[in-house]
Amino acid sequence: MLRVTMDTDGYQQVAETVPEFQVKVFDLRDRSEEEIADGRRDIKLAMDHRVYDTRRWPMYAVAISRESGDIMHFSMEFAVADWTSIWHLLYEFEQIYFHPEKELKQPGITFRDYLIAHKKLCCGSGFFRDREYWLKRIDILPKAPEPPVNKSIVTENVRFSHENIKLSKPQWDHFCEIARSLGVTSSTAVMTAYGAVLARWSRNKSFCLNLSILNRLPLHEEVNDIVGDFTAGSLLEMNMDQGGSFLDMALRTNRRLFDDLDHRLFTGVNVLRELQKKNGGKGSLIDRKSTRLNSSHPAGS
Repeated sequence: MLRVTMDTDGYQQVAETVPEFQVKVFDLRDRSEEEIADGRRDIKLAMDHRVYDTRRWPMYAVAISRESGDIMHFSMEFAVADWTSIWHLLYEFEQIYFHPEKELKQPGITFRDYLIAHKKLCCGSGFFRDREYWLKRIDILPKAPEPPVNKSIVTENVRFSHENIKLSKPQWDHFCEIARSLGVTSSTAVMTAYGAVLARWSRNKSFCLNLSILNRLPLHEEVNDIVGDFTAGSLLEMNMDQGGSFLDMALRTNRRLFDDLDHRLFTGVNVLRELQKKNGGKGSLIDRKSTRLNSSHPAGS
């Protein structure tokens, strides 16, 4: 997939050979701390919002900043690799860097093989069962959240920024332990908190979230060794107006989430297409997203 391009019809093509990949090097040695910080920021600004032409290779970039210790920076189009695939690439890079004599194992399948197997799976009874599950609910699925919007803000050339809070490993482990003891997953607890914040500001208190699921199905024993975009979408209905404690809301969300994941062969994209057809192409966009979800248990067949 590191040699992939994509044509205007959305078909991927993996080149047999590609030119030597070029890594940009920025020498920040002998600079002041302020100049080094400025240099790092310039690299980040150049890479973090880069939009790639999917018809041209490569759809990623790597840069090195030479400092007291060298730092690697990279940017990648998610059509090439999802988050778990990127971590796998970084793991393999570390193996080669620290153990150059080590030969990496070549998996016996490719991402193309996986897609062919997945397509066959979506022609089976499991897909039609999952389709029926979602179509039975399609008339009662709520819309997207409706938070207040400041219409005076200019929306051209928008750059996203990240707000974050960092938990130490002991804090996160303790959070996960509490969630498990109450019968919910850590992802469910986080999503419930996210939904509660959205409901605080949204005009509608029942809404759907658009989940990004790392949906690497166990279709082959070496599926975890290949690189590609295994992301799938799923719509999560959240009814924050039904009252109860935070635990009550989390338990409702947990039940709904796992019911949905048991029927995920009919994806969120499929559901949105059906909503588009039902509504004549209007009013079916579900644009609030949550991305912290990893689904790897078997789908129905």
